[in-house]
Amino acid sequence: MALAHARLGLVIGRGPRLLARQTKAVAPLAFEGHRKLTTHPQYKPPFDYKNKGFPYWRTFIDWTTSRLNENSRIIQVEGPPCVGKAELAKKIADEFQLLYMPGINEDDIFIQNGFDKRELNGARSLGHMFYDLNDFYKDSDPNTQKMVGNLQVSFYRERFLQYLMALRHVLSTGQGVVLENSAWSDIIYADTLFRHKYMTKQAYKWYKEYRHVSLWEFWRPHLVIHLDADTKTIMDGMLKKNPEYAKSPVLTEDFIDTLRSNYKENYLPYMSDSSEVLSYDIADFPDFDIFALDLSKLELMEDDLDMPNKFKHWRRDKEEDYSNYRHTLFNDTYFKNVMRHNLPWEAPELMMEPEQILDFDYLCRQIPELNYSSKWYEENKGKFEPTTV
Repeated sequence: MALAHARLGLVIGRGPRLLARQTKAVAPLAFEGHRKLTTHPQYKPPFDYKNKGFPYWRTFIDWTTSRLNENSRIIQVEGPPCVGKAELAKKIADEFQLLYMPGINEDDIFIQNGFDKRELNGARSLGHMFYDLNDFYKDSDPNTQKMVGNLQVSFYRERFLQYLMALRHVLSTGQGVVLENSAWSDIIYADTLFRHKYMTKQAYKWYKEYRHVSLWEFWRPHLVIHLDADTKTIMDGMLKKNPEYAKSPVLTEDFIDTLRSNYKENYLPYMSDSSEVLSYDIADFPDFDIFALDLSKLELMEDDLDMPNKFKHWRRDKEEDYSNYRHTLFNDTYFKNVMRHNLPWEAPELMMEPEQILDFDYLCRQIPELNYSSKWYEENKGKFEPTTV
């Protein structure tokens, strides 16, 4: 099944413009079965962006719109834990031949080149610096330590980088992407932590500024699919997955209620201004074939006079608008600077003590996995002595 009705709907520029290459309008095509997005002769083959990047000179010879088609969309599946986000996201990706990007987990944060940074806890002056969700839910008094704020910032950074890769992928290959949670919804968790006093006011204020500064460059997703369940179902699912949380002071009905209401009252209205939003209770979720048919009828690039901001990032009238933005997405120096937003002195839970910085730097120099880039380490990993901490 194809997103046959979710048309690209590119706007052709009106009137002559200097060096203005008009976009290549794409006629929607319907196919039985899976859509082979990037192999149809109408579209250029995928660009090898992972190895070639996209320097400025390529904007003159590699037209971005020559790959965009009716399935060049970013779809986010959102919601609280244990509501089936991963399963649905995988099904959507398989049905419409999109790239599935799984949700960020703690391994993405703590494991570098196969080495788990949590093994450094207790080494020298580091203490319990690498605090994870398991620590948070099992902590007898997480309200006192205020360590989960730093973990939430780490989750945001990884989700930010993942969404950056999603944008690169869509504009370089024409293939759409399905994500499970994202940088856009990360604030729901940060706000819930703040409301329950697990994150200080100063840390939360900095987090919001950091999010605003970093996300403003990104085009928003086309579609947000929100899954929800009653609080008891969510808690039962979390306890089934992690029985050791049964006595957790964090995993309470009040905490889950806050998380759910944040999605419904804050996040979904915010995203509906720029994206199509669908919300389902998993108890009433339709058969997937019916759901997929409904998706195929969505107009995900429609120009709505009543909602001028919806899809506005994706509705461009010149090829340059797409290719120049694509070039910006490959400016690694720019995004590294964005990610280096200065930490707040008034929120010490987000920072390391000077002694910890020195000790962590010393330990990193002793551990090859932490001392080299992933590519260089993979090429030379057989030449190192076994790691000891």
